[in-house]
Amino acid sequence: MDTTKSSSTYFGKQSSLASNHNTKVFGPSASPIRASERYGGYGFIAFLGLAQRLRIPFLPITWQAPLGPIGKGGQAGINQALITNQISFAFKNFDFLPQDPFKEVTQEMVVLSHQVIREHKHIVRLEGICWDIKPSVQVRPVLVFQKTELGDFHKFAMLEKFKRLSIEDKLNLCVDVGIAIRDMHRNAYQTAGIIHGDIKPGNVLTFEENSRVIAKVADFGFATCLQGDNELLSIPVSEPWNAPEYYDHHFRPEPAKKMDVYSFALLCTWLLFEAGSSGGMLIPPDTNLETGQFVSFERHQSEKNLLQLWKKDSNDKLVRWISWLVHEDGRLNSSIKDHFVRFFWSTLAFDPESRCLEFEQLLALLNPDRLTSVVTGVGELIVQHMSPAKAALQLALSYTIGFGTIKDDGQATFFLEKYSLKRTELESRVQSISDGLIQSFAKDNLYSLLNHQGYISSLDYAQYYRERQLLEKAETNCRRELQTASLIFGDSHPLSWALKYILALMIGSQGRWKETEEQQVQLMQSVSERLGPDHPLTLSIMSHLMSTYIEQWQWNRSEELGIQISSMDERIWGAEHPHTMTCAANLAQIYRHQGEWQKAERFEKQVTETRQKILSTSHPDTLISMNNLALTYSKQERWKESEELTLRVLNLCQNVLEADHPFVFDSKDNLASISMKQGRWKGAEEIFTEMRKMKEKILGPEHPHTLISMSNLMSAYLSQGLWQKAEHLGLQVVEMNAKVLGAAHPQTLISISNLASTYSGQGLWQEAERLESQVVEKGLETLGSDHLIIMSNQALSYSHQGRWQEAERLGKQVVETMEKTLGTEHPVTLMSINNLGSVLQRQAKFKEAEAMYRNALKTKEHTSGSDHPDMLVFMNNLGLVLYEQGRYMEAETIHRQTMERRRDMLGPQHPNTLTSINNLGLTLNHQGKYEEAEVMHRQALGARKITLGSKHPDTIMSISNLGCVLQSRGMYEGAEALHREALRERKKALGPEHPDTLTSINNLGLVLDHQGKYKEAESLHEQALQTRKRTLGPKHPDTLTSLNNLASVFQDHGKNDAAGIAYLELVKTKQEVLGLEHPSTLISMNNLGLTLMYQGKFEEAETIHREAVQISEKVLGPKHSITLANVTNLALGLQSRGKYEEAEAIHNEALENKIDVLGPVHPDTLSTMNNLAFTYWGQGHQRKALSLIQLVKDLRVKTIGEHHPDTILACNTIQTWEKP
Repeated sequence: MDTTKSSSTYFGKQSSLASNHNTKVFGPSASPIRASERYGGYGFIAFLGLAQRLRIPFLPITWQAPLGPIGKGGQAGINQALITNQISFAFKNFDFLPQDPFKEVTQEMVVLSHQVIREHKHIVRLEGICWDIKPSVQVRPVLVFQKTELGDFHKFAMLEKFKRLSIEDKLNLCVDVGIAIRDMHRNAYQTAGIIHGDIKPGNVLTFEENSRVIAKVADFGFATCLQGDNELLSIPVSEPWNAPEYYDHHFRPEPAKKMDVYSFALLCTWLLFEAGSSGGMLIPPDTNLETGQFVSFERHQSEKNLLQLWKKDSNDKLVRWISWLVHEDGRLNSSIKDHFVRFFWSTLAFDPESRCLEFEQLLALLNPDRLTSVVTGVGELIVQHMSPAKAALQLALSYTIGFGTIKDDGQATFFLEKYSLKRTELESRVQSISDGLIQSFAKDNLYSLLNHQGYISSLDYAQYYRERQLLEKAETNCRRELQTASLIFGDSHPLSWALKYILALMIGSQGRWKETEEQQVQLMQSVSERLGPDHPLTLSIMSHLMSTYIEQWQWNRSEELGIQISSMDERIWGAEHPHTMTCAANLAQIYRHQGEWQKAERFEKQVTETRQKILSTSHPDTLISMNNLALTYSKQERWKESEELTLRVLNLCQNVLEADHPFVFDSKDNLASISMKQGRWKGAEEIFTEMRKMKEKILGPEHPHTLISMSNLMSAYLSQGLWQKAEHLGLQVVEMNAKVLGAAHPQTLISISNLASTYSGQGLWQEAERLESQVVEKGLETLGSDHLIIMSNQALSYSHQGRWQEAERLGKQVVETMEKTLGTEHPVTLMSINNLGSVLQRQAKFKEAEAMYRNALKTKEHTSGSDHPDMLVFMNNLGLVLYEQGRYMEAETIHRQTMERRRDMLGPQHPNTLTSINNLGLTLNHQGKYEEAEVMHRQALGARKITLGSKHPDTIMSISNLGCVLQSRGMYEGAEALHREALRERKKALGPEHPDTLTSINNLGLVLDHQGKYKEAESLHEQALQTRKRTLGPKHPDTLTSLNNLASVFQDHGKNDAAGIAYLELVKTKQEVLGLEHPSTLISMNNLGLTLMYQGKFEEAETIHREAVQISEKVLGPKHSITLANVTNLALGLQSRGKYEEAEAIHNEALENKIDVLGPVHPDTLSTMNNLAFTYWGQGHQRKALSLIQLVKDLRVKTIGEHHPDTILACNTIQTWEKP
């Protein structure tokens, strides 16, 4: 498929083929002055034609740029690609000259295609040709070879393996090279052989085969296939390995061969006497040397090096010196020494005429045992240029079938008529293609073998073209070629299949999954019908279809197809075959998305270990499986394991993949997600921002992966409480997802759900619920367990709106469905139970909520162990529901355990740890442990400022909670300052009508009320009430809280009538909305009773209080804080009516219960003692009353301080009672 030039550039309407740059080589050729010139003038079409005639396969493979180049010669750079643990490919990418871009690659390709070269054991084999497409729309052929891990002779000499070689091993390497040169030089079949022209250590590669190191000659860029004995050759200068006569610029074949012999002998000298050492070689002691002179092949440019000088000595000083080295070598016996001396005199003589070209003789001197390995068969290679007529027929065929250009029958006719060709010849060519009579030249090479074994990953055409900014054009051309191929050859022709296959990959890479699915389903059916369901091509298409289902979150369909493919792969290929492993990796991804973490982990570990064993740790496929395993760890909240593995993957990626490869993006996204889960939100935000920019640049702003990065960035904003930034970005993501993927695509629906979270964070519950309902409606069939999670979130939204029955009904429906579909122990099921507990808790169904949390705790401990992070979530919620029931000591124990375990598991400054510290502080405050509570809240506040920033919602919450503790301690000015700060920051960050802002208004109003600043307090509570009525409705629980607080200010301000009206409205509304038995209703009944008492309506007050006590004891128990408050106020009412004995009995009972629940020094306990003292005083038991009030005062001084209003009140009472 051509994606590079328009037809006018490739096949312009020329009057003569000779004037077309792409075909000019097909004209008659003259005898070249230099042999290499016969390869000049090739254009792209000519090169293709030559490669076909030479039977060189075109390989769909490319190199891995981050592995770095492995060499750079005079004509080309060498890149590499890792295939397995043992095998890599090397890619020779030539430096193209504008005036003749294909000459060098053509020359080497021709030489390497010679039968002697192609099949020779000691000459590197050309595996095929791949393509490099430049952004400038240039197509460049690249030669593909097997890469050696041992490197060339230079690299190999630095390895420990070389140092362990014996002298016999090194001689064998010399003989390997000699055999290669011998067989290249040999004359046969009217050819004069091949001259390498550049024999040196850097052009000989070492391979390990059958536990033996062998040598293979490489780099034929200066080699020439000789056409006769009178050709003139140009030999390159490659010091110090060239013969001394190299300065004569042109050589006939025989002198050129003698130069190869000379270079070969120098290589043997280096290999036997210098390679692997440092400091040069030995010099005879009687040699006259100047200071610092030496002999070495390594530092040949140094003026102190005598090597070049001795090479040019006509008295053969070089050979004499080497002969001395041989005689001095203790590794050699006398017989071998004699052979070596004869070898070097026959090869390194200064006079070329004295050098021997008979390689059998030379090799026998080095190692006579190797003569049996002589290659006797040498093939013929006659490079003939294509005639103009054949070229015209080839061009006519290209225009007819649309190969590399737009189909143009007129152009085809033009070339047929211009060169008097018969149309039947063209029709015969087309029919041959239609009948599938196209020869494949890649059946017996290394690439074909590895591809069959599954080690060659399919070339990612989409990524390849995207990197070169050619994806859109590539898709257009592919569609055009597919249309032409289908028209000419039919939809079921292999050529049409190949184009459909590539087109589907291109479409899918752009996120158009539905279109991709349609293409792949049609293709799979067509191939399966013709080739059978077990054919490798059928299985390959099925695998891609499975991936497409995964991209669309069609988990059931993808799992069903994956199990089918896995069974077939294992039966056909084997358990450890790469195809089988790919299917296993896809199944793991499916299980991970379905929440089956352990199943996913088992598959991922199996895939990772197998790929490490077969492909190597650095192979891209292994890195992908390692990354997926890290993701599975992350899903199980095993953050440390996940982060360590992800960092390792990223480190390995630097050596294998380019920085802008999509997989690198995904790994960085995963790392940021792990950071975010651990509370490092700012760092995560920075990575997500970087990834978004990179993906927008590389993939485009609307690519699905770009949109995922935008969603991730949005999550980072949400975690930091940046609601408006998150909302703004969320709206963009929803709009673009709907445009690119469709309104019903799972990714679109998830983005809508995320947008709903931004509204929830801003207290816009109705807007959040509207979006969640939309997702629930559309995502029933596509979202799987995620659909139920969103329904669970919707239940919470109902709960926040006070729609208790709807919330509970939906929450229970979600739990029941999850238990049936996922099982009672599934993590998602347990989280839905947790959410249902929250819904029940907000309805004050504390016992049911507690049972939910305890059930989740027990199940999670059974399935995942006591250290799983979810355990701590459930423990935290259990502590909160115990707190709501007034079981403060139990709540304190739970919160302390949770805090300590989070501190150990997550660290002292992790957001979840700080949440536990906060909750412990709240519990301590309600127990009257004000100093410790203050310490907890100050600790949380300080840590949150450092880790989250001073503007984060959690930080502001800590400011507010600290204000509440100071308020409890009677430190009203400090409390007021903190509440004003919290209000100011929340207004700025969240807006004046956000629920958190209104909570701050409420808290500030309460502390002002305590200070007697009734006017401002009344104004604040009225403001909160009206806002909540407007935004939440008149019957929302938060609205009723504001009405309660306003009534409290009326009462404290002496506006008892207004307070009575407000409390009466509260009781009626709460009975209607929440029910008579709701704790909030009971609190309002208690407050109404107090107001009636202040109004002197004692009988009505008593009636209200008795009813409230009776219901409280029934629903909440006799020791609940609300029950005790109602009991206390009932006693006060009786006391006010002079019913002291009954009042005393009730106070004593309340005191016992408070001591039991709160402890003997809790402020509420001391308040009851205070009330009991007044009862004694009213009955005339002055001494008893005075003694008790004195005890109250002393205890208050110790617990809340001498300046607390309650302490001062007790002191004033004592002074009054002590007056005569």
